[in-house]
Amino acid sequence: MDKKLIAKLFSGLIIIAYGSMLLLQSIFNFGAVQLIDIWHYILLIVLGLILLASLWLGVVFTIYGALGCVTKYTDFSYAVLWPTFIGAFAIASLSVFLFFKKTNHLKVFVFFGGISLALFFQSFGIITVSMLIPALVILIGVMILLNSVLPHRSIY
Repeated sequence: MDKKLIAKLFSGLIIIAYGSMLLLQSIFNFGAVQLIDIWHYILLIVLGLILLASLWLGVVFTIYGALGCVTKYTDFSYAVLWPTFIGAFAIASLSVFLFFKKTNHLKVFVFFGGISLALFFQSFGIITVSMLIPALVILIGVMILLNSVLPHRSIY
């Protein structure tokens, strides 16, 4: 069977399952978790799963949807977790690098991962802004070194 056909069938089934969950939630009460309150987060996760054929974009959408659910049902808020929006690019690029060995995505992972990590430290109060700026300058230097050392083409 063709891979594109399988991906389309899988995407259709995910959309049908998502619509069915929303319909069942509107008919029956499932308790404390109301799907109607988090439908847009679940939609992002569903879009992420559908777009996994385009791995990078699928991972980003899935992380954004999961982040919304985390902020809705835990004590964490966007005020603390906002660096995840940058970290999603890093995680998506890491997944592409691991699957396809494209070194450009390794560079993107190091860059966005470093920025996200530094911002998480600042967000949780581990470092101050006066420490954050030099850390970002060091990261830029590391990126210049990585760019000159790593090949510009994929590793095969």
